[in-house]
Amino acid sequence: MMYISQNPYTQEKLQEFKLDSNDDLGHKLQLLHDGFVAWSQKTFENRAEQFLKFSKLLASQEKSCSELISIEMGKPIHESRREIQKCC
Repeated sequence: MMYISQNPYTQEKLQEFKLDSNDDLGHKLQLLHDGFVAWSQKTFENRAEQFLKFSKLLASQEKSCSELISIEMGKPIHESRREIQKCC
C-alpha cells in the first residue's frame, strides 16, 4: 500500500511513499519513546541550547522550508514564510 502526497491546491502528485509494516512502526515507536526518555533527562539549559540551534538552522533554510510548506499545504508563499519566521 502507498501513501500519495499531493499539492492540495493543484492536485499535482508530489511523491509516493510505501506505508510501514506493523513491525517497522513498532520499531519506530520504540525509538521515539527512547528519545523522549533521553530528552526528558536533559537539563533545561541543554534543551534551550538545542532549540536555539534548531531555530538558527530553520532560519538559514527559510526559503526552502517555505516553498515546501506552500507545495505540500497549498498555502501562499508569504504565509509559509511567516510560519517559518514565527517558529524561529
